[in-house]
Amino acid sequence: MGELREKPLMKIKDVAGAILAGGKSKRFGSDKRFFKLGDKTFIEIMCEKLLRVFESCYLSVEKNFNKIQKPEIKIISQFKIVYDKYDEIGPVGGLISVLHEIPHIGCVFVPVDVPFLDEKVLIFLSQNREFDIVYFNLNGKIYPIPGYYSKNLITFIGEMISEGNFSLKNLIAKWDGKKLEIDHKQMEELGINPQSMININQTNELGSLR
Repeated sequence: MGELREKPLMKIKDVAGAILAGGKSKRFGSDKRFFKLGDKTFIEIMCEKLLRVFESCYLSVEKNFNKIQKPEIKIISQFKIVYDKYDEIGPVGGLISVLHEIPHIGCVFVPVDVPFLDEKVLIFLSQNREFDIVYFNLNGKIYPIPGYYSKNLITFIGEMISEGNFSLKNLIAKWDGKKLEIDHKQMEELGINPQSMININQTNELGSLR
């Protein structure tokens, strides 16, 4: 694990950045992608974060994304939209769909519901592209996303999906290639607050994280 560079001198070119935004927000009570935190929606906040770091940015969404009612969000036009190749199999469907699309060696993936995510997480993940998987283990809780995943995984993920295995945690456990696990102590050494990684699943979680 190398030393974290605070900011890239230029936008990162050889790794893509992608937002996984195809979920159903069942626990949230409404479509969290378009929930406003201040004057910006979750999806706008995450788009801005990725655009500051990556030259090539992707937005992973469900097949009927264009048909749903949603506010006009201009920043999305700066992203390449990737529609899920699979129906309702969770984040792994978005992950493999994006990996098929990108010309890069790999991609840093983030969920749409981490509006407080420290951008240093994105930079750090992109700097460890010699691995096939880079993920976080914070006090025993595995965070597959945010994470870095290489195109070397495409065939393996496809085989998992064909077997009905849609778990990113299983993907991490079963992959015998190069992977890097980052723990709580290492995050703090990098100057990253682990709290910034927390997903917002219910609106009442926002107060304590602000």
